Amino acid sequence: MRHSRRNTVLFAAAATAALCVLALLSRAGGPLFPAARDAAAQPTPVGLIASPLVMAVDRRGDVLPLDPADPFLDLPVLRVMTHRADAFWGMRVLARDVARMAEAAPEVFAVISEARIGDREATLLLGDAEVRVRYRPPITEMRLREAIVALNDAVARLAEPPREIDLRFAEQVVVRTR
Repeated sequence: MRHSRRNTVLFAAAATAALCVLALLSRAGGPLFPAARDAAAQPTPVGLIASPLVMAVDRRGDVLPLDPADPFLDLPVLRVMTHRADAFWGMRVLARDVARMAEAAPEVFAVISEARIGDREATLLLGDAEVRVRYRPPITEMRLREAIVALNDAVARLAEPPREIDLRFAEQVVVRTR
């Protein structure tokens, strides 16, 4: 095959067009293949909100359609406790934290019965004993692991289970029994 200037120009034009298409697709924010886009487009619920109707929310705090037959109904209830947090950022921050817990510590996520957020702090209610874990959002995986260690240590040492694990203080974990 003979290489001419015309073939080189045509090849360069085709390559440029392909790169432009790829750039447009990447700006659209979705995967390049439709099947991957469909799988990625289905958000996973991380919690339930109690409004006049029970609704599921994803990690961004967006409301998802709820089908009563779906098995994800065993999720924590998410509540925004103040008007300021509700109006601005509360549900998004809380949903993101709960989703992070589901990924980082599924054993903790499995026992969260309720998650609440106010203007400056969040509270998790764990299990039937309703042990409270208080923290300042966003919670990190390391801080969550510190709470787990403190809770396990308190259960092993104390006659009664702790009522609260407080993570609001820098580099401290406070365990309260009353």
